[in-house]
Order: sequence, then structure tokens, then C-alpha cells
Amino acid sequence: MDVKIPPSGGHCYMELVEKDESGKTTVARMQASMWVNDARRELPKFQRTTGVPFATGLKVLVKAKLIYHEVYGLSLNIIAIDGTYTLGDIAKKRQELINRLKQEGIYDLNRGLNLPQPVYNIAVISSQTAAGWGDFQDQLLHNPNGFPFRCQLFTALMQGEKAPESIISALDEIKATASHFDIVVIIRGGGAQSHLQDLETYDLARAVATFPIPVITGIGHHKDENVLDEVAFAHFKTPTAVAGYLVALRVALLDAVEKLQEKLFLLLQEEYQRSQQLLTNLALRMPALLSSKIGDEKQNLEHLKGYFRQVLMQSIQTHSKTLNESTTLLFPSICYKLMHYREQLNSQQVLLLQVVRGNLSNQWTELKNTEKLVTLLHPKKTLQRGFSIVKSKGKAVKSVNSLLNGEKVELILADGTVQAEVKKQ
Repeated sequence: MDVKIPPSGGHCYMELVEKDESGKTTVARMQASMWVNDARRELPKFQRTTGVPFATGLKVLVKAKLIYHEVYGLSLNIIAIDGTYTLGDIAKKRQELINRLKQEGIYDLNRGLNLPQPVYNIAVISSQTAAGWGDFQDQLLHNPNGFPFRCQLFTALMQGEKAPESIISALDEIKATASHFDIVVIIRGGGAQSHLQDLETYDLARAVATFPIPVITGIGHHKDENVLDEVAFAHFKTPTAVAGYLVALRVALLDAVEKLQEKLFLLLQEEYQRSQQLLTNLALRMPALLSSKIGDEKQNLEHLKGYFRQVLMQSIQTHSKTLNESTTLLFPSICYKLMHYREQLNSQQVLLLQVVRGNLSNQWTELKNTEKLVTLLHPKKTLQRGFSIVKSKGKAVKSVNSLLNGEKVELILADGTVQAEVKKQ
């Protein structure tokens, strides 16, 4: 059905279309109208009955008159609308959607998740300007117990044909960092009851049902019901109720912790009393226990002393016998080796003595020869043979070229020294 309703509330014009079961092929089409008086009576009645406005896309049952016009041909003039028929069709579509989710095994996936405790990091999907978002924040962040919460808003359209796509986009954005959040809250406040029908889509229901962390909805009014409410982990009628639920969870957790503390204190107290009684009993029995224990240990020590003494004596005897046997076996061998080494030592001593004597004789001969050579080469012997040593300024003259004409020189002879003057030829 394609409906055109003027803003002024005048006559309504529409096209009624019937399609086959697949919803793709048109099997009948008829133009229709509703005069202003009938529209003012039937349209509000229809919306009260169904919860949705009379709009394009609805399946309706109408009472109409067939009209023939020479120019426009046949058409229908609607007199009344049966809202209960449309309401049944809406419920049927919703049930079909639910059945599909159940057949795919995803209907209760989100409801089967475990809720983290405590709930602190909350991803919120809502319109930034929605009153419900403000109410949710105020209720949650200013709770009377002062519990801290951290909320991050992911904006989305909450009504209109593009609302499901917008909410799915926000869910995808949250899923990318799902580990940073404990839950997701989808809330809308105010708005017409009919806008809830925009959220009744398979893709959106599947996205919520299969989301990896719990999703809590607060998108309806007190008498409304939506498929998202059924597949979500938990659902409430208003954003304030969702905030109240989260605060109540924290209160319940605090109560549980306090009860656990009390129980733990009682257990510790009972354990302390039992320990005290045990210590008292032990203190009374300790002297007798210690005396008995000391006696037992002394007896054990005596047994051990005797045992170790016996083992030690056996070991000494065994090793003494082994040592004596080893000594008897080793003595002849040692004596033989000593005699052998003594003979080798004597032989080496005789050989060494001969070598030393030969070396000493050779060295003495060389020493005598060297002495004779030194005596023959002494300057005194040379001078006795008629040679002389010429000195100039205290140094021996080795070359004529080093002397100057008229220079005084000293001549050293075998029997004395004379002065001479140089005269070069």
C-alpha cells in the first residue's frame, strides 16, 4: 500500500497493492481514496489499535465502496479500516522473524552470556540529542551510592528507515574494541510508539543476538514490545530503568561482598578459637610428649651408635686385611724396582764422571793455548821486536794524515818514551 496523507489532514489518496507469497510479484492493484471526515475518524483509531500510523507498506483490511469515474475509471473509496487485521499481520511478521532466529540457533546467544561483575565500562548506542541519553547519564552517574561508571556514547539514528543500519554500524564500531567494554546499552527516549517498528529487522536482531558481550535495551514504552528486547541479554522499557538496573547490580554485588566478608570473619573467628584450643591442649600435653619423644630419640641414638660402631669396625678390619695383602704383594716388586733404579743411577754416575773429567781436560788445554796467544800478542812483546807506538795528545796515531807538520808527538819504545816533532816530506 502506497499512502499519501496531506499535512493539512484533508482527503487521503493511496494505491492498494496485493502481492504473491514471495512479496515480489504484484497480482492486483487498485487506486483508493478516503474522504476527510472518514480519515479523521479512522486514522487515529487505526493508530490506537495497532500502535503504528496508517502508512506505506502495511497490510490492511478495509471496508470500501466501488466508484466508477468516466475519466479515472474504477477506484475504491475507503469508509473504515480494521486495525486488528494489521495488528495481527505485524505480530505474524514478528513471530516469523523470531522463528528464523531460533532456527539459526542464535535467538538466545546473547542471553546466554555471563554478565561481568562489576559492570563499569559501558558502550551506549543512542542519539546524542535524545532526552533518554541525558536521563540515563544523570541516573547512572549521580546514583545515591556514588558508584563509578564509565560511559562512552556511540551515536546512531534511533528512528526512521535508516535506524537499523545506523545501529548496526555502531555495534560494529564497538565490536572492534569489545574487550574495552563490559556491556552495550541501546536506549531511546520519547518518540512515537510507531517508530519501534523501524527496528524490527532481521539484520539488526541478528547483530544484537550474536554480539560478543551482553546487550541491554531500553528502547520501548511501558506497553511496547520489540524483537530486540527478546534477543538482548536484558531489556527495560526506559533508559532510566536500564540505569536503575545497573545501579541495582552494583548494590547487589556490594551486599554480596559484605555478606562474604561477614562470613569470612566468622570463619576466621571460629578457626582462631579452634587453633587457640588446640594450642592449649598441646601446651598441656607438651611436657609428656617431649619426655616420651626424647626417650625414644635417645634409644634410637644408642641403637644407631652401636650399629655405626659395628659397621666401622667391620670396615676397618676389611681395609686392614686388604692393606696387608697389598703390602705383601707390593714389597717384592718395590725391592726389585729399587735395585734396578740403583744400578741405573750408578751407571749414570760413572758416565757423568767420565764426561766431566773429559770436559775439564779439554777446557784446561784450551785455556793454556789462549794464555800463550795472549802473551805473544801483548804490546810489550811487539815493542821488543823494534816497533814503537806513536801518540798525539794522549791518543795512538793510526794514520799519517791525522798529523800536522811540526806537531809534537810521543814515541813509546820497549825501554822508554821519547818526544819527537813531525816533519812531512
